Amino acid sequence: MSRESFITYGRRAFKRGKDVTTLFGVPAPLNYVTPKSFLELISFFKYLLGNKQADLQRLIDRLDVGLSTLRKTSQDVTELQKDLKITMEKVGEKKVATDKLIEEMSVQQAEAQVQEEAAQIEAKKANDESERAMVIEVEAEKELSEAKPAMEAAAAAVDCLSKAMLSELKNLKKPPAGVDKVTNACLILIDKEYNPKKQSWNNAKKMMQNVDAFKGKLAEFRGEDITEQEIDLIKKYVEDPNFTPEKMASKSAAAANLCTWVVNIYGFNRIYVKVKPLMDSLQAARESKTAAIASLEAAQEKVAQVQSELAALNERYENALKEKKEVEDQAEALTLVLIWHNDWSEDLQAKMFVGEKR
Repeated sequence: MSRESFITYGRRAFKRGKDVTTLFGVPAPLNYVTPKSFLELISFFKYLLGNKQADLQRLIDRLDVGLSTLRKTSQDVTELQKDLKITMEKVGEKKVATDKLIEEMSVQQAEAQVQEEAAQIEAKKANDESERAMVIEVEAEKELSEAKPAMEAAAAAVDCLSKAMLSELKNLKKPPAGVDKVTNACLILIDKEYNPKKQSWNNAKKMMQNVDAFKGKLAEFRGEDITEQEIDLIKKYVEDPNFTPEKMASKSAAAANLCTWVVNIYGFNRIYVKVKPLMDSLQAARESKTAAIASLEAAQEKVAQVQSELAALNERYENALKEKKEVEDQAEALTLVLIWHNDWSEDLQAKMFVGEKR
């Protein structure tokens, strides 16, 4: 059927429906004749309209969800930016603290180096003083070894003096010839009696009155303490050819032992005086050694203290590095999360706009 025929048919059908209504004169709305295809068109239009409205509502819902998600994401990004800012400030603080610790460690290491060098100098000094003292000590002991027999002989003479011997000697009214020289020498050394007029037999007996006390003074007597004045006073006795233990033994056993004591204590003193400068040098060397060792110990203690402080500082540095690394890792993680949120937001927006275009 052509388009003109379809239009003509439509006009005729519409006119007949109107004529029938007019013919019967029924008071009612006019009857209209509508082609079935037009009704189907209207029905299809309503169907399409419903689908389009549903699509639009779906897009509206999607857009609303997307916008809510974007708003939430934007809030999250803002919070992440705040956290990242705070974390980056912490990173800066940790970096400053770490740099400060590095400076402190540099100063401490330099101080430790100085102290170690000083300790090495003190150690060398202590070793030198120790070797010097050892050399002097060996020489002094060699010299003093010559005096040792004299001291041992003097001590043995005192040990051999019995109470009976001394009692027999002091009870003599008048000493045999030569015995008075022995007692005079004892008066000079023991009682410090330098006046020849008072170096009498009576004073000698008084000196020996308390036998035990007298023996104690002989045993405790220090040959090192004999003065040059005393040496000059007893020298004439010691150098006397008749002033020997053997010749005194025939006169008195106690006198023989006392003579032995005087001769040997005198001989010890002469060796001691000869060795005394060496002993003084030894004493000075020992004092220098002691002082050097004390300085070395002080230096070593200082080194130990500095090393301890350096170790503590190094531990603080290691902890600071660890904390700095943790904060940096945290900042890096926040940065990655922030980048992910930004990318995700952009991707979401792109998808939303693509959906709208469709």
